[in-house]
Amino acid sequence: MKILFLAYQWSVNTHVSCYSGYQYLVRCAAKENNCTVVTWGKENRVSNENGINVHYVKPFINKDFFFSKRFAISRYAARIDKGFDVVHALHSECGYFQKHQNFFATLHVSYYIYKGKSFFEKVFLFLKLNLIEKKVFKGCKKIFILSNNLTQGLEKFNSKMKFIPHGINTEYWKPEHIESKEKYLLSVGNHGVDKEFLKTIILDNPEVKFIIVGLRNFNCNLGNVQQFHNISNEQLKKLYCGCSVFIKPMKFAAANNSILEALSVGKPIIISTPDGKYDYFIENLPFVKIAFKDDFSITIKRFLELVNKEDFVVQSKFIRDYAIRNFDWSVIWKATHECYIQ
Repeated sequence: MKILFLAYQWSVNTHVSCYSGYQYLVRCAAKENNCTVVTWGKENRVSNENGINVHYVKPFINKDFFFSKRFAISRYAARIDKGFDVVHALHSECGYFQKHQNFFATLHVSYYIYKGKSFFEKVFLFLKLNLIEKKVFKGCKKIFILSNNLTQGLEKFNSKMKFIPHGINTEYWKPEHIESKEKYLLSVGNHGVDKEFLKTIILDNPEVKFIIVGLRNFNCNLGNVQQFHNISNEQLKKLYCGCSVFIKPMKFAAANNSILEALSVGKPIIISTPDGKYDYFIENLPFVKIAFKDDFSITIKRFLELVNKEDFVVQSKFIRDYAIRNFDWSVIWKATHECYIQ
């Protein structure tokens, strides 16, 4: 099968770990298919990357003003799409407007789930939705959604929507024995984090050490908090493997790489969501909990008491097995491929 992927984020131009980004789906596809990727770059060039033909397109404006990078990808893809069995926009805001009988798009986030954004951010998201995404969805055979809460405002496309979760590279994100001098709670990432509630959790647990990674504009100068930015994948993996509990208070419950990374290394996880639900927790795992604001700190204390007991070693394996069974990229690719050929 010949597949053309449109990727706003690719290995060299993404803020996401190369071992976690959605573009990893292409690597799975390329094992058995002829795959071509169109993405943006600093110059127009074509390269072969591990058997994948990657076309880099230089946008008219280097910064993404007026969606210049997205439209550059779209225009280029429209010129080379002949002869492909499938066209898949890995990020739905890549505006592919051509007619293709097997066109698919993946929706990562929705304008409607954002809260607390600035006026200009809301305008940007509103324009992205109405100028690009809704037009893209009209031509889709299927819209892959990474969370069931992304359908608000897009109800007329419900018949096209299919929930397939984000994946994780379970071979890279796997448990390693790390000797930690002290217990610490870990929170990773900026996307969708409820910063005010996170600060409340830290204040409520002054005896607990917190390590916060990659959270922008988080002013919390307390003695029990250590913050990191721009660390390597290996450093990040060591922090996951060395932590006692992973926490993530969220404003909205969409796909989240860091939660999948924590699951894959078998760590206890406590998150909060606005409605107490999360698509990625579909089995009852004793050390994976959605806590409400009034019992978050109580859950932290309970997990810290249990985490060094022998029973947790067994539970940790259950958590990792759950990640492999449901979110390994091979599983996600199989579900995606089945939709291609239906």
